[in-house]
Amino acid sequence: MEGQTDDRESNDVEGEFIHSPGEINRLFMRVKDKLSPVTLRFPGVSRAMTSYVVDIDPRRRFLVLDEVMPKQDNRLMQEGGLLTLETYHDGCQIRAKGLKVKAMKNGDDVVYRVTFPPEIYYLQRRASFRAQVRHSLEIPVRMLDINRRVVSGLLRDMSAEGCQVQVPGDHEEVLKAHTTAIPIKLYFPNATSLVLKAELRFVGYNKKGGFTKCGCQFEQLDTHKEREISRVVTDLQRDFINFSKHGGAVEGIPPLFLPPEQDDDIAALDGSNGQAGRIKPRAEEEKRAREARQRRRQTAEPEKLDVRGLLNTGVTAVKSLIGSVRLQQGLPIDELQDAAQQLATALQQDRQAVLLHSHIRSTTDFLFEHPVGFALLLADQARHLDKGMEADQIRDLIFAGLCHDVPRALLPDGEKETGVEVSADKRHELRRQINDLARSLMANNDAPNVAATIVSQCWERLDGSGLPAGASGEELDPMGKLAAVLDVIDTASHQYREDVYYHPAIAYKRALSAPEQLDSTLVKRTIMVQGLYPPGAPVRLSNGYIGLVMRHNEQRKPSIVRLVYQLRDQAQVPLKDIRLEDSGVIVEGPGDPVRLDLGATLLQSPLQI
Repeated sequence: MEGQTDDRESNDVEGEFIHSPGEINRLFMRVKDKLSPVTLRFPGVSRAMTSYVVDIDPRRRFLVLDEVMPKQDNRLMQEGGLLTLETYHDGCQIRAKGLKVKAMKNGDDVVYRVTFPPEIYYLQRRASFRAQVRHSLEIPVRMLDINRRVVSGLLRDMSAEGCQVQVPGDHEEVLKAHTTAIPIKLYFPNATSLVLKAELRFVGYNKKGGFTKCGCQFEQLDTHKEREISRVVTDLQRDFINFSKHGGAVEGIPPLFLPPEQDDDIAALDGSNGQAGRIKPRAEEEKRAREARQRRRQTAEPEKLDVRGLLNTGVTAVKSLIGSVRLQQGLPIDELQDAAQQLATALQQDRQAVLLHSHIRSTTDFLFEHPVGFALLLADQARHLDKGMEADQIRDLIFAGLCHDVPRALLPDGEKETGVEVSADKRHELRRQINDLARSLMANNDAPNVAATIVSQCWERLDGSGLPAGASGEELDPMGKLAAVLDVIDTASHQYREDVYYHPAIAYKRALSAPEQLDSTLVKRTIMVQGLYPPGAPVRLSNGYIGLVMRHNEQRKPSIVRLVYQLRDQAQVPLKDIRLEDSGVIVEGPGDPVRLDLGATLLQSPLQI
C-alpha cells in the first residue's frame, strides 16, 4: 500500500499494522457509531480537513465520508486523488494511507466514497502517563478467554486508563471474541495482587514474535481502585528511572517489586555459624536502605504530563460535538465529560504548561482549538476568583467551555469567522443556533446546568447589543459576564495569518476599551490572575532580544523566557531558555509577534533549563 514503508520507518515499535478486513471493519464501525472525527490529508497540502464516517461497505470495499470542514476544501476532495485518513478513538490512533477518494451525490448533499483500506496502522495512545515495565521485571497477568480458559501473559506498560499485556502464542480469536469488560488479575513480586475490570480494546497476534498483544482499557473503577492503579504506575516509573539512571540500586526498587522477604530489608550475606550464604537482615543497613528509599520518593521525577495529548482529547470532543449537532444525533455527553475531567486534572497538575500549550494552534482549526483554550481559561479564572470552588464545578466549567462556540461552527462558512464578532448577515442564524444548543443542553439531564448559561450568554454584552436575547447588565449571570470577557480575550489574543500568533497585549487593550460591553472589573481581574504577560506572550527584553514567556513566578511575572529574535540583526535566533533572575535581564514591554513573524509553534519544544 502506498505510504506503508514510511509508516513502518517513522513510527515506534509500539504500533501494529492490521490486515484483517474483519478487524479493520470492526474498528471503523466504532469510529462511525461514536461519531469520532477523522482527519484527512493530501500529499503536498499542508492543511488538514475534518470529516465523519457515515457509512461502511466492507463487501464492496469502501467507506463513505461526510462533507469536510473547512468547507472550501471540499474542492480538493472533489478533484480526487490519494489521501491519508487518521482518527483517534477511545485513546487509539488509527491511520490509513494511499486511499482513493471519489465525490458522490446523496440527495442534495455531497459525500465521498473512499477505498476500504487493505491495512491500517493502529497505536493505543493514552492521555495519561504510560509507565513502562523494565524487561527484567516480570508481572504476570491472567485473564479468561471466550471459552473460559485461563490465559497468562506479562504486563508491558500501564497508565491510569489501561495497560498493555503480552501473551505468548496465538490467542487472537479467543480473546477478541469478548464484547464486554472482563476481569484481569495482576500478580506482583511481593506476593500481592490486583484484580481489575478491563475491556480488550485491541487484540493482535504478532507472527514474527510469536505473541498476542492486548490493549486493555480499565472499566468500572471506584476511588480505591484508582488509587491502587496510581500507586502501581508511580512505582513502575520510579523503578524504571532507578534502573535506567541509577543502575538498579536495590534501595531504589519499590517494595511492590521485591520478594516478600526483602520487602523492607536489605539482606546481606552472613557466613557465621557455619551457614555460608545465609540471608540475614542487618539493622544498620535496613535503616540506611529505608532512608535511601525515602530520599528517592522525595526526589523522584514527577510523572510527565502529555499536555498535547490532553489538549487533543479536548479538540476531538469538540469535533464530535459539532458532528453530532450537524447530523442531528444525540450530544456526546460522556466524551465531553471525560475530556473535561482530564483537562481539569491537567490544569490542577501543571497549570502553566497546560495554558502555555493551549496557545499553540493551527490556521485551520480555530473552531476546534479556541473552545479548548477558552474552556481552560474560564476554569482557571473562575477558580482563582472563587477559592472555594469544588473540583466538579471546575470540570463542569470546562465542559461548558468546550460547548460554547458550536453555534459559530454551524454557520455557513463558520470556519472563516475567527473574529470577536460575526458578520452582520449571520447574526440571525447565530441567534438561532445559540438558542437551539442551549435548549438541547438544558433538556439533557447529564449536561451541567452551567453549560446552557455559558452557551447562551458568552455572546451577550452589557449594553444589550449581544446575542441571542440582547440581555444587559443585571439580567446576565455573573458566570455569563465572565465568559463574555474571556471569549473576547482568547479570540482577540490569537491572530490568524500565515501562522497563528499569540498577542495577548492586543486582546487586553481591546477588552479594556469596551467598558460599555464588557465588565471592566472582570477584565482587570483577568489581567491580574493571568499576568500582564501570560505564559506564551512575546516580550521585549533589556538585552536586545524578543522572548516568549515560558513560566511565571509566584507574583505572576515572567521568570523563564525563551529567546527567539534578536532586534539588532532583525532575525530569529536558535531557541534558548533563560531565567530572568539569574541573567539580570528585565522585561521592557510587549513584543509584536505578527510583525516579527513569531508563530506560537515556537512554544512547542520542551523547556531547556
